[in-house]
Amino acid sequence: MDRPSMTFGLGGTAGQFGTIGAPSPLRQFEASFREEGVPLYVHTAPGGPVEGRWLEQITADVNDPEFLKRDQAGLTHSPTFRGLQVPPGNYGEFGDQDAVAARLIDVDLVTSLEGRENPMHLFNDPAVGPFDLSSTAGCAKNTFQER
Repeated sequence: MDRPSMTFGLGGTAGQFGTIGAPSPLRQFEASFREEGVPLYVHTAPGGPVEGRWLEQITADVNDPEFLKRDQAGLTHSPTFRGLQVPPGNYGEFGDQDAVAARLIDVDLVTSLEGRENPMHLFNDPAVGPFDLSSTAGCAKNTFQER
């Protein structure tokens, strides 16, 4: 399946976000596999606004402190997980994927969420940009936004 990724701020309204798909690396081989008799099919990732059951599941994960701890531990201890969440690239003023991953790993999620009702409140906060790694709140939002 193509890999979905999150994008925030659809229509400029907090709490509305959707997905866009990133192509699977297998997509380039799909036709040749089938021509050779291997039934490989790459399915298109879902796209558009996130709502209903999918939104409920995302909200439950983002608001679960254990999920957030394990997610951050995955960034810390698993190069494979880290590579899926922070793909190799130039992230402008924030450096490469290793520098970005370090910011996400180093953020103290408990401190960054102080004064907020729950993590989803930060997730939906339009005052904290979706790709802002310049602040503690921005790094925290990006820690669980990448999922």
